[in-house]
Order: sequence, then structure tokens, then C-alpha cells
Amino acid sequence: MEPRRKILIVEDEWIIALDLKTSLERRGYDALGPAPNVAEALALIQGEQVDGAILDVKLFDETSFAVADVLQERCIPYVFSTGYNPEELPAKYSEAAVLGKPHDERELLAALRLMFGG
Repeated sequence: MEPRRKILIVEDEWIIALDLKTSLERRGYDALGPAPNVAEALALIQGEQVDGAILDVKLFDETSFAVADVLQERCIPYVFSTGYNPEELPAKYSEAAVLGKPHDERELLAALRLMFGG
């Protein structure tokens, strides 16, 4: 049996984070976090195996772009989660998949397929 993939959740809204965690675990993934800020997300990346990530773009008074940069350096797939227009993301992230907010489980599954294929 293949090990469960670990998905980092970076989300500052507790209800959304809990919903993501529940949805991921119901689908056979291990959810890491949620990390409500960049510092906690980076600490989880340092201390855990991470196979993929769902990154809320706007975290209180910061963005998750620093986390995306580390994930890119390590070739770890991720999707941004945002209620903002995806075209407002910096050009550097124009190839990143975007999971709109609010989203449903069908959209989450589509984002996971983008991350891992299949």
C-alpha cells in the first residue's frame, strides 16, 4: 500500500482550514497544519515531508508567496486558494493553479488532480 500524501494547509481562517483538513482526510490525504501564517508554514516545511500544499494567498497582514517560493525551489506542487481575481497574482506565479474561494469538494478534487495528475 502506497503511503498517504501529505498536504500542507496554509490558511488563516479557521473554519475554512478545518473544512479543507476534513475534506483532504476524507479523500485519503494527511493534512499538515493548518498554518495561519508564513512562519508556521515554513516551520512545517522544514520539519515534515510535504507532498503538496494549498496556500491561501492573503494571510492577515502578509501573503503566502514566500511559502510558494520555498515549495517551488523544492519542486513541491501547490495551488493558491483565493477569493481574489487570479489575474492579480504576480506574474511569477502565473502558471500556478488557483482554487477559488469559496470552493466545494469537487473543485478541491480538481485542484488535487492538477497537483498530482490523474
